[in-house]
Amino acid sequence: MKIITGRQGSGKTTLLYNMIKSLPRGQRAFLVVPEQYTYIAERALTDMSSGGVLSDVSAIGMKRLSRRIAETSGGQSSPKILSSQAKRLIMRYSIDQTAPNLTAFSPVASRSGFAQNALEFLEELSKNAIDDESLLLTEQRAASPLLKRKLRDIALLKKAFSENAGEDYFTEESYLALCAEYAAQSPLVSGSLFYFDNFHVFDAADYPFITALIKYSKECVFTLTHDKGEFFETTNRTLQELTECAENAGKKAEIINLGGKKPVGGAAGINFAERLLSREAGAQSPPLEAFGEEVICAEAENIRQEARFAAGNIREMIISGGYRLSDIAVVVGDMSVYSQAIRDAFDEFEIPFFLDIRRKIAYMPPARAFLFLLNSVQSASGISSSDIIAFSKTGFLPLDESESADMDNFVRSRGLRGQQLLRPLEAYEGDDEQKIEYLEDIRRRICEPIEAIGKAASKAASVGEYCRGIYSFMEEYEFEERIRQSCEALREAGDIESANICAGIYNEIITILGSLHDFFGQMPLESQRVNSMIAYALSCADVGVIPTASDRVFVGDTLRSRFSDIKVMFVLGANEGMLPNNNISAAILTDREKQEAAEAGMPIISTAAYRRKKENFLIYTLLSKPTKRLFVTRSDGEATLGEYTPSPLYETLSGVFGEREATLPEVTEYSSVQSAFAALGVYRRLPPEVNSDESEIFGVLEGIFEQERDLARYRALLEEGSAFDNSAVIEDAESWKKLNGTPAVSSVSRLETYSRCPFAHFAQYGLKLKKREEYKVESIDAGNILHGVAESYSKGLLKGEYTLADDTDPIARRFCLEEIAKYRFSIYGKLTSSSYLTNKLIAISQRAIKEISRQMSCSDFYLKSAETRFGRGGQYAPIMVDTPGGALILEGKIDRVDCWESGGESYIKIIDYKSSATALDRRKMALGLSLQLPAYLKALTVEKKVPAGMFYMCLNPAYTSIGNEKGIEEAENAVRSGFKLSGIALSDIKLIKALDRGSNGESFIKQLKITPEGATGKAAVSMEEIEEILAENAENIKSLSEKMLSGDISISPYMDPGTRVCDWCDYIGVCKFSEDFKGNKARGEKEMREESDEQ
Repeated sequence: MKIITGRQGSGKTTLLYNMIKSLPRGQRAFLVVPEQYTYIAERALTDMSSGGVLSDVSAIGMKRLSRRIAETSGGQSSPKILSSQAKRLIMRYSIDQTAPNLTAFSPVASRSGFAQNALEFLEELSKNAIDDESLLLTEQRAASPLLKRKLRDIALLKKAFSENAGEDYFTEESYLALCAEYAAQSPLVSGSLFYFDNFHVFDAADYPFITALIKYSKECVFTLTHDKGEFFETTNRTLQELTECAENAGKKAEIINLGGKKPVGGAAGINFAERLLSREAGAQSPPLEAFGEEVICAEAENIRQEARFAAGNIREMIISGGYRLSDIAVVVGDMSVYSQAIRDAFDEFEIPFFLDIRRKIAYMPPARAFLFLLNSVQSASGISSSDIIAFSKTGFLPLDESESADMDNFVRSRGLRGQQLLRPLEAYEGDDEQKIEYLEDIRRRICEPIEAIGKAASKAASVGEYCRGIYSFMEEYEFEERIRQSCEALREAGDIESANICAGIYNEIITILGSLHDFFGQMPLESQRVNSMIAYALSCADVGVIPTASDRVFVGDTLRSRFSDIKVMFVLGANEGMLPNNNISAAILTDREKQEAAEAGMPIISTAAYRRKKENFLIYTLLSKPTKRLFVTRSDGEATLGEYTPSPLYETLSGVFGEREATLPEVTEYSSVQSAFAALGVYRRLPPEVNSDESEIFGVLEGIFEQERDLARYRALLEEGSAFDNSAVIEDAESWKKLNGTPAVSSVSRLETYSRCPFAHFAQYGLKLKKREEYKVESIDAGNILHGVAESYSKGLLKGEYTLADDTDPIARRFCLEEIAKYRFSIYGKLTSSSYLTNKLIAISQRAIKEISRQMSCSDFYLKSAETRFGRGGQYAPIMVDTPGGALILEGKIDRVDCWESGGESYIKIIDYKSSATALDRRKMALGLSLQLPAYLKALTVEKKVPAGMFYMCLNPAYTSIGNEKGIEEAENAVRSGFKLSGIALSDIKLIKALDRGSNGESFIKQLKITPEGATGKAAVSMEEIEEILAENAENIKSLSEKMLSGDISISPYMDPGTRVCDWCDYIGVCKFSEDFKGNKARGEKEMREESDEQ
């Protein structure tokens, strides 16, 4: 038995291959390599045989070798090995089975992640050859009570897992141990030579098999990257274990040490690794200039800058020539932290890359469709309409996107529940029959597989029958073909990676169903448990994706990275705790508990310390790979993750090679379409005195775009993009006039909308865009109902159906139910007379009508009209506005008009009902944001009426807390205060008393007090002030009308301090307002006053 040791590149593999080449003809030999290297090893053997494979030498992995040995010794050559999905299902069932007896893990046993953690720990025990007896002894010796309880729980789970798996099935570790026994009888082992290459560590379960090979074969030779020092602590352990194997086999281990030889190749990366080891040994470091630009250590502010630094330098290397994408690799300390930043940066710089991480399949549309169908079997009545609509959008059904969207809109508008969607659609009075037929056809296609899988599984009494029923449905519904079509659609869309992930879903589902059938087939069916087991197994399933093209940058972490022939390497995340990565799961046993268990006789080696040693070795091997340049970077930290500190490795590297800031090369700042657009955005946000000419960016790009054939077309796109803005402009004046009509007709409330944002007005009234109807409680609907109740009450008074002295509660109840009935397609239309929401609306209506009646009773003003229209065909003439763009007719409707005659004068007050508290804000009136009340009052006073006041009344004021010590009267007053009128009144004491003759100092008008001397407060104004307000309002209406009819539909919303009108605007998704775009400008009070002055 020989062990060839030495550092990376010292010639170990070369010596091994020379041994193989010198073998005499007829000597059987095996080149044993890790499974992922078998193809490379076969290629090497082909090269050694000068075009023909050495007939007596085979490249093989340990798994296939164990089966060959079993086959030649008469053992089980085709063993039943537990698949990963079978293990997950058995583990999930074992946890459910033992849950009542668990102690330490009882609180977390039902959590989805616990099953995977428990399974990984049992696999760790198996790899470390820890049997039940070792587990029991450790539990007895452990000092910590919590560790004792954990080990007891682990023993229960391990026993349950073994019993549920049965004796006919093996894990890879248990089968390898069995093959160690077969080796003695195998003619394949006897007289053969075994050459092990590219192994750095072995599991404890591997060593009995290796010992058997050493004992019964002619010779075994191992290569091992090893030398003195911290980087080789992991392989030092492997060397000791292999030497022990030789002793146990009764043979002597001969060590052939190549560590003192000069490394082969002399590449920059290997020179660096050797210098690092020299530094560690205390040798003098080389001067920085000796390396030039070969090794660069850089510090970034955050991980995004770090990723952009790597992407920018790669871009520069590719543009400058001399490198292919496949010549470059990126190694990341912690992929969970860096993966998104790398995706963003590499996409920005348009660098094709392959991210070597395993992808979960549970989130792919076919997997989500399958899980939905399983849930529908379990409880068809319990599935929600949103789940059904989500199922329709998985792309798994014969529906196009527009059909799914149409059904989604219909379901939202009708408020259909899941069970209702399983029945034929019901047409209501006034529905478009053709539309209902169209939607019913969509519904049938959605529900067809739901009904089919329910029928297939409905008669199942056992788990086995259930699995066969599901499989039968999949065959009948051509599940595999549908998945293939989904994959094809993804490929056609250019998403090759998702297509490859999607392709593995069918096999995973079949494996899960097969494992359920094999291990639990005879069990009585509990569909909820079985479905949860399937969902868990599918959620854990992941796939490794093969690169879709050879020429792309490889990105991986330290554990998964496998590559050769790399010229340039970037190492990102050289921070403490990331490189090496200290993170290790403590879900089952903490690192301290593992150490305590090891001291008690259970040697678990996967501690944080061991992981650091392993990654240190991997870092050494990785840094030895590049032959031209090496970049090592770190970041200062992230706002959400805190500050990072440099790892010891980075400090050593920067001490040897120096450090710089992670800034992009100048040529790469704008070297891609996305980065150039980003730069343009930055330039636009700079003040004019700092902003340089945007043409400078194009100057930088000029040479690149003209030289690179694939990039030439981007020049035109960038020039167009630099001038892009989302401003809306009316280009055809004649069409605009036709749209408005001649004369144009509008309303005062529309002018208020226009004043808040011209584009929002255009979207609502010009384009007539409508918000998607949804079956839910909307405040505007509740407000309309309350408004309708108030209107009906006033009209009933005018008709003499009742008087102010009558009880208002039954009247308000009747009107409220009548208003609710009008909303037949909304959530209100489905309310019963006893539902909570109905009773709440009735109570609010009763409270509001009672207060309206009380205020009318306390006033000498009488109700003159309700819902008074002014405009064409109305009681009053419209407001006519003459503008350069033509005439504008303003119409409207006044909620309530009250009158009082005295001294030959007719006084008039108007009230506008609101569903929430609204103040008459003089500032907003001046800005054109509150035009209605002054405009309505002006429209009524043209008939020589004296304006007495204008007010808002809130029909649903917020409750006020008054404290438990207050009495009923104080509570009543607190409620009434919310219904006080907000507005202004003419400050004539006789008029004020007529408005509120029941008041005793306090008025039902806010900010108004009555004293013997007269009325005081902000609400009391003179006739001159009223006339000034009406005149100013008329000017605002005129200027807004001119602007609106001129075709100004600019995206310029009003932003009140502390509020953003865009936050609640229904059209923000259309205009995409952003002050980064030219022509987008938010207006404040100052800007609106300036606009008004200009008009």
